[in-house]
Amino acid sequence: MLVKTYKNPYNYNMDKKELCKLAGGQTKLAKLLGISQAAISQWTVIPMARQWQLQLLKPEWFKK
Repeated sequence: MLVKTYKNPYNYNMDKKELCKLAGGQTKLAKLLGISQAAISQWTVIPMARQWQLQLLKPEWFKK
């Protein structure tokens, strides 16, 4: 059985530091997501749900 592979056009391999830089800081990223800055500061990895949310809000950040 042949399985087609889906090539994802989006870059999900960003880290917290890169996202904060794109947003202009943790506080601005938190405001964009509607969460607290403290919540972002606790991230060791970016939650997949937040990556999806950011993809909808800022798709240009994820284009390869």
